Amino acid sequence: MHNPLLIAVTLLIGCGPIETDDTGKINTTPGIQWECAVDEDVPEWADQVGCWEDFGKLASEPLDASIPGARSSKTIVDRIDSDRLYFTNSQKYPIHWDFASANLSAANGMAFVPDLGSFNATEYTTPDRRFILGAITYYEEPDVWAYEIAPYDTADVEMITKAYTEIRDNAYFGQDLFFHPSSEAQGALAEGLPEEVNIITTDELFAGITYQPLNLGTTMGLLTFHTAEEVDGQYTNFREVVVLDQIPNDISIVAGIVTDAFQTPLSHINVLSQNRGTPNMSLIGAWEDPELRALEGKWVELTVGPFEHTVVEVTQAEADAWWDANRPEPLETVPMDLTVQALVNTEDILQLDTMNLSDALAVAIPAFGGKCSHFGGLSLIGDECPVPEAFGVPVFFYNQFMEENGFWARVEAWETDVDFASDPDYRHAELEQLQADMLAGTINPATLQLVLDKLAAEFPGIRMRFRSSTNAEDLGDFTGAGLYTSNSGNPDDPAEPVDMAMKATWSSVWNPRAFEERDY
Repeated sequence: MHNPLLIAVTLLIGCGPIETDDTGKINTTPGIQWECAVDEDVPEWADQVGCWEDFGKLASEPLDASIPGARSSKTIVDRIDSDRLYFTNSQKYPIHWDFASANLSAANGMAFVPDLGSFNATEYTTPDRRFILGAITYYEEPDVWAYEIAPYDTADVEMITKAYTEIRDNAYFGQDLFFHPSSEAQGALAEGLPEEVNIITTDELFAGITYQPLNLGTTMGLLTFHTAEEVDGQYTNFREVVVLDQIPNDISIVAGIVTDAFQTPLSHINVLSQNRGTPNMSLIGAWEDPELRALEGKWVELTVGPFEHTVVEVTQAEADAWWDANRPEPLETVPMDLTVQALVNTEDILQLDTMNLSDALAVAIPAFGGKCSHFGGLSLIGDECPVPEAFGVPVFFYNQFMEENGFWARVEAWETDVDFASDPDYRHAELEQLQADMLAGTINPATLQLVLDKLAAEFPGIRMRFRSSTNAEDLGDFTGAGLYTSNSGNPDDPAEPVDMAMKATWSSVWNPRAFEERDY
């Protein structure tokens, strides 16, 4: 399980004899001799980058893409901590949430960092966000240092200027730093940036380049065209090779990705592609490319190579045979343990007085799911890892809800439903209808009262967060991060009823994207 609260943060990054002014900022006046500032071989982050070796310790490994070669380090400016700047170790933390949840959250004595889904929904789009998120990329071929934010990031002029100047003043390459707008909206916004922010356009950065290989490989699937908006946070069939008009914030598992816009090396979808082994490339003009359009709706083989790509038509039989040969090894899940029929405080979930941690987790997960069981382990670490008080609602009550409302019978019928297995649109509609019916279902009155009584006795007047904890997440190679939703309930607020929070969280297990990723 990826458990960011368990990552110890013991490293204090200091700097060598770099000249500063009376505010403590690095003196970036031309002629100042910069020196390496990162002493550790594997730092969590750095406050300053004083030399190429520093950057090398932080930046992602060079991509398989050879045109243009690039390395990146994510950057975070924490607006509630006096705009503190972090150059993050992007080899260890490939996405912003990984770093923030491990190093800048409640376990570190700082403000709470929400789950991945909530983080992505707020920290790239809302004006009152806590963080300014970006990346420093060195593009080898054009010899350019670029500050970039995600194409879907709606940071305003003030945020971009703040992050740019903080990075410029704390990096040896600061005088050569450009801001690279990665979307049309950012390009328009850049016109309002102050003169001190140097700007380089995509046309200037990638002059003469139309093909950008991001993750090399060969795949087969049904060639489809989607807008970025259509796939962002929505279900896309995992056997599709998708051509996208722009760069989405997120995408479910697909067979291959072609974007009609250049991606930044640490864009979210490229990180996902690297983790999933999905061939991924950018091709300027792909959206209108006549050769690709001629193959729309057909089975194809896509090969993303270091210097060129190929897309050729294949038969469905060939695609099926390829899929059977390349299907991931199935995950192993454990059946539900319905013997635990009481609400249990998290510190009491693991039976460490009679068994070791590994065995205790193996016993707890079938009854409480992965997230709740591991949270129980966190609660026992001690003062060095402060954990909020919480309790687990075992799967017995979820199973009770599914049985009493007749939902299990519907799920069981899907196992022999040919249309459910073969038609993604039909399956999508069936899953969404089940979710809607679960929200309209009824929780056993005694169960609901049990939860309400515990809230009144131990958490009076507190708005509580109900989070998923299943036997199909936190499974080592399958975290399930971002698939399920958390929901708030407040016994004292009729607008946030506890039973709706429980039902919404239970129903999120059946959202189409979560189902498809488990099926994959």
